[in-house]
Amino acid sequence: MDNRIFEILRLATMLVTLCLSVWVVPVLRQFIAHNVSSKELADAQKWAQIAVLAIQQTMGEAPGEERKKEAMNFLATVLNDNGIHLTVEQLSTLIESAVKVMKMGAS
Repeated sequence: MDNRIFEILRLATMLVTLCLSVWVVPVLRQFIAHNVSSKELADAQKWAQIAVLAIQQTMGEAPGEERKKEAMNFLATVLNDNGIHLTVEQLSTLIESAVKVMKMGAS
């Protein structure tokens, strides 16, 4: 009996995940695309790479979460000063993307 309940819960979780990935993610992408122009996105990506490089050089020995927090603060300040307003999740994605680009360039 317990196995059946577990299987039902597992399948329900998989179904919810599928629904989110099929319907919610594309709607969010479209929403973000409409609220941020391609020039603003390109500027944000450029500033994210600058932020990551600057933080890496100044805080190279600090823990990764601390460096990410500082990079996000710097990026948010610069973008807000330039009239580009992004969510915390968008800033996080830009920083993580810039880190991956930096690591790919180093290897």
